[in-house]
Amino acid sequence: ASLRALASGSANFIAAPTILRAITPLLGSKSGESGRLHALALRILTEMWIHNRELGPRLRAALENASNSHDSAVVLGCAAAVVAAARAHPFRATELVVPMQACLDSKLPAAQALALEAIDIMCEHDALDFLPAFKVVIRHMPTRPEHPLVGQMWMKLLRHSGPIASTSPDVVATFVQHLWEAIKVSAIPAVRREAWNALQHYNLEFIAEVGEPTLGQISQAALDEEDASVTEGITHT
Repeated sequence: ASLRALASGSANFIAAPTILRAITPLLGSKSGESGRLHALALRILTEMWIHNRELGPRLRAALENASNSHDSAVVLGCAAAVVAAARAHPFRATELVVPMQACLDSKLPAAQALALEAIDIMCEHDALDFLPAFKVVIRHMPTRPEHPLVGQMWMKLLRHSGPIASTSPDVVATFVQHLWEAIKVSAIPAVRREAWNALQHYNLEFIAEVGEPTLGQISQAALDEEDASVTEGITHT
């Protein structure tokens, strides 16, 4: 409860030194405290960084340490902190790419999904260029992950590929194949939904030039889709 009270005052510059003294013992890998407290301390530090960018080096070091923890609660706390940072300041959050990449490499699907979400947010705000960012992603996840949540976020990232199709046609054409494969064979509605959403960011002329899928195949796949959560997001053209 006392830590949550500190969190509510984390934007107060006068209180910042006191808050830092309170949470610092919880941020060490040998603090002996529970992972949940460590994760909460990371969230408080992130909130302080949102209001004071001078805390960047301290936050970055804390997250890099946390990303290598053997405690799942700490790793998830790290990934959640990166997402919170990306939502608040997508450009400044690029300073946190090292812990973000560590979360991509995590064995925890939730941490992987959160890292992908952070990348998606930063790409959406042009804080990261999509192609270099996705090259990093595929080093850790070369194909669509089987886990439903991670696979969904992996597909969601591909929505950023449509707008660059005219400048990188050969590379982007492979993304169309990823989307089409998910639409055809994925048993996970959320994955298919994200694939359809991403496909709709493409110019129809570009898709026609790719060759497969044909526009006829796409239309038929839309008609064949039976899951309402997917069909409601398909725009028929």
